[in-house]
Parts: sequence; structure tokens; C-alpha cells
Amino acid sequence: MDAHIADWMNAHVKPNDTLYFLGDFCMGSIEKVAAYRKRLNCKTIHFVEGNHDKVTRKSQSVFASWSSLSEIHVGK
Repeated sequence: MDAHIADWMNAHVKPNDTLYFLGDFCMGSIEKVAAYRKRLNCKTIHFVEGNHDKVTRKSQSVFASWSSLSEIHVGK
């Protein structure tokens, strides 16, 4: 399942796109967070944490930004 999700994301988000990941990145160790992040081709991932991101919170440096809440303006 993990491989399918990573493949699907890589098919839809290109390396130069900006991705906002809205929480619950993965369950497991800090090493697993880094491994999952490396699987995603998108260079710029902004992370808005979810309620299952206790371990991911310790790996904030693998993301372009990290926040508990984010407001995004598109256009005007």
C-alpha cells in the first residue's frame, strides 16, 4: 500500500511543484519518516501537522516548512 500511495503521488505531483501535505504523514520511526519523504519526487513540501504526527514532528527538517495551522491565498 505504501508503494502505491508514493507512486500515485509522484504521478500527480512533479518535482518543481509545491505540495501542502495536510497531516498524518506516516506512522513509525524517524528513519521511516525520512525514507517516505525521499520517495516523493516533489522538492518543496510544506507540512501542516495532523493528530498522528508525533514522530513526524521530530523530522521537521525534511520539509520546506512545518506548521500546526496554515492559511493559503490563491489569486486575489
